[in-house]
Amino acid sequence: MSDSSTRNSIKSLTGLRFCAALLVFVSHLPGAFDEATFNPHTLGFAGVGFFFVLSGFILTYVYIGREFSTRAFYIKRVARVWPLHLATAAIFLTFIYSLSIQIARPYGGWQLVLNTVLLQSWVPIDRWVFCINGPSWSLSVEAFFYLMFPLLLAGGVKSITRKLIAICLLTATAIAVLTFQDLPGFSQESQTFLIRANPIFRLYDFLTGMLAGALFVRSQSRPAASRLTFGTLAQCTAVALCAGYYWMCYLGFGMFTDSGSALAKWIRIDGPAPLFAALIYIFASSRGGLTRVLSWRPLEYLGEISYAFYLIHLPILTWVSKYQQNELSLSWLWMIAGCLLSALAAAMLLHHWVELPCRSMLLKLKGRTKRPTETTKTRSTSALRWLGLTSLAALLGCAGVSSINMGRMNYFDTAAQNAIIAASPQEFKDVRFDQDAILLGLERSHNPDGSWILKMVWELREGRRENRFLHICDRNGKILRMGDPNQAMFKWNTGNVRLIDHVSLEPDQTRDAHFVATGFHSPDRKRAPVFFEGQPIKQNRLRILELSVRDEVEQK
Repeated sequence: MSDSSTRNSIKSLTGLRFCAALLVFVSHLPGAFDEATFNPHTLGFAGVGFFFVLSGFILTYVYIGREFSTRAFYIKRVARVWPLHLATAAIFLTFIYSLSIQIARPYGGWQLVLNTVLLQSWVPIDRWVFCINGPSWSLSVEAFFYLMFPLLLAGGVKSITRKLIAICLLTATAIAVLTFQDLPGFSQESQTFLIRANPIFRLYDFLTGMLAGALFVRSQSRPAASRLTFGTLAQCTAVALCAGYYWMCYLGFGMFTDSGSALAKWIRIDGPAPLFAALIYIFASSRGGLTRVLSWRPLEYLGEISYAFYLIHLPILTWVSKYQQNELSLSWLWMIAGCLLSALAAAMLLHHWVELPCRSMLLKLKGRTKRPTETTKTRSTSALRWLGLTSLAALLGCAGVSSINMGRMNYFDTAAQNAIIAASPQEFKDVRFDQDAILLGLERSHNPDGSWILKMVWELREGRRENRFLHICDRNGKILRMGDPNQAMFKWNTGNVRLIDHVSLEPDQTRDAHFVATGFHSPDRKRAPVFFEGQPIKQNRLRILELSVRDEVEQK
């Protein structure tokens, strides 16, 4: 059996992989920084879609036309993906919740199980798809690709072409059903997550990459003089076409692609796969200036750690979104730079301390013969034991954190919501913030150390303004500082949802302040007007805490 790993790696594609991971990082910045006002979805869709196409291209480049063991292939894929997924999931849960960062996601037992075994993308609900470490949803899609790859590869270029045509017809049929049939209980939000995250829908991206990879290998078998090569101009053109596609989707033809139809969503999310395939093919076949840049050893190394960077960047951004207003005095641009450097440093550690050692141990299983030596047996047993213990520890840690979250920090607890509403003053019941949200109730408590605890029950509406703000103001209404807006809670729950918003105000935050006010805003829309008993509140923000009340409480 020939070794499928003997084909040379394509350094420029390794560098491109980091560029795609960086796009995903940038797409998550608005979730942590209000000042980042660009459309985040464009870059995120591009980065993840590129990964799917590149995955199909690389696997086909490595394995097509060669005999390989399916068992060995699956072991390689598990060794490549699963250990780092478990490690970053555990880091996310322990790191985030140990700092009491409130995230409006009650993780139940089945969610934890599906996330651990990478099946979460099959459930078209955001709290399932983005369970725990959000970017891991794409690993769930990749796991399905890996499972199907030996079957998809069989038959060569013509077979891959027929399978791509078949999946296009299947996708078109599904889009027609979603467009013209009113499916009971299937919301627009579920439709979006089905098209965005379901492995069957994303199989189109993977097969497009596989076809490009098969054609590339065929071209490499020709004499060098007859091979088609590309220069810098072709590379720049390919990059410009990909960028232009997204410009047309989100700016140029926004009237069409901004519609809620299933076809428009598919065009935004899956449509550019052929452009990505052409981009990858051109960079793999060329010796242009951009190829030399991407083959530069530092960029190649960034590509090697890009998987770890992709999985660890969101926990770091989530931590910053909690503390940026209260703990850090740097400008948001400096904080973004700090987040990027921190994510890169963490990715380096994970790559060398988790990803490579775990992969090495698991790959020893691949080389085991029918009559293994004692050394091989020992190593294989140690690898299995280590993996089993790691998995068990991760599951127990997830379950422990989940039980805490389901109790003390469950934001969807109906009984807790009703208790807060019942104890709320009348002026904080059923306050409407335009069509964005309704404040159903507010409970406030003053602690002996001078801090305040605010518990608000919100009914959030789909399509609302993106950001909830919390202003800590002086007597004249001037903003002295910002309170914790729980951005993760309000941004990540995209549909209609009712939840508890838990806010802590430390004594130094309320120093010299007269009141605290809240409301909703977005970069492209003004603050949401506020209505109480049908009458608008002039300042478009609601005073939820008059700090003069503090003196009355202390006197009592």
